[in-house]
Amino acid sequence: QTAVQAAEMMPKCWISYLKKSGVSGGKMPITSSLVLGRGVECDVAIRLPDVELKHAQLTVDDKGTVWLENFGKPETTTLNGAPVEQRMPVKHEDEMHIRGRIFRFTIEDPASALPAQAVKSSPKRS
Repeated sequence: QTAVQAAEMMPKCWISYLKKSGVSGGKMPITSSLVLGRGVECDVAIRLPDVELKHAQLTVDDKGTVWLENFGKPETTTLNGAPVEQRMPVKHEDEMHIRGRIFRFTIEDPASALPAQAVKSSPKRS
């Protein structure tokens, strides 16, 4: 399998920043990884003094699963309300909060991001 073929099989996914009103304030695609934090090298800048230089990272593995890693204190980053204490898989429409900033994860075809076992065990629809 070539790198191009692998990239074509990856789900098309992104995070959207949600404004306080709940309206999307823009989106950033996740290709292989996306770094969020205060540092200038981050893909998504969160300019708050209590955010780490490299606060969190979203990574797509070779099976198309997106993972969230938190490099800040667990209580500073949550996924669907739960503190992120270890690397966690992210699913379609999950919400990640970093110090009050809200991001929603979106995947173009949610079924394509499910692990292979979950897809195989799902009942077939006609």
